[in-house]
Amino acid sequence: MSPQTQIGLPSTTQPSWPRLLLLVTAAIETMSGLSNSTILFADIPDIPGPGLGGLLIKISLALHPLFAAAALIFISTGWVYHAVVALALVLVIEWMNILPSVRLDDLALSDPGSLFTVIYVLALPVLAIAATLMISRHPDTAGAPAVLLAIPTLASIAGVAAFAIGVMIYGF
Repeated sequence: MSPQTQIGLPSTTQPSWPRLLLLVTAAIETMSGLSNSTILFADIPDIPGPGLGGLLIKISLALHPLFAAAALIFISTGWVYHAVVALALVLVIEWMNILPSVRLDDLALSDPGSLFTVIYVLALPVLAIAATLMISRHPDTAGAPAVLLAIPTLASIAGVAAFAIGVMIYGF
């Protein structure tokens, strides 16, 4: 990094596809976080659950849309470094949301869904840390961090699409 480059300032020298990928990812995560945060306002005492697990889920439901919206604002204004860090925090928040259910279910690898959960639990913090380290070391190149941060969102969209296709073919 040259002495003239300041971390966090909007950069026009970057290619546009990482910014577009980050923008789409942040928009999808913002919509997802806002739709899931309605659980906080529901009058259902059993959801999200009691104890520390329920508290982690409540915290993640409250913080997810905030960090996703912050990433959307950062990438819209050209602050790629800050957007990557905010999206990495969204991944950590999603990871926190999954942990209570992993502890309750003990991760029995008897079905493909549990294998996906194991991969998801192991991959989310690794992707978040890797993307943050990459953008910290090379703030002028956001391609690899953008791809790393988009993987979980794209995987979720692919899962929903596969489910929808399955329902259309075989019925519910």
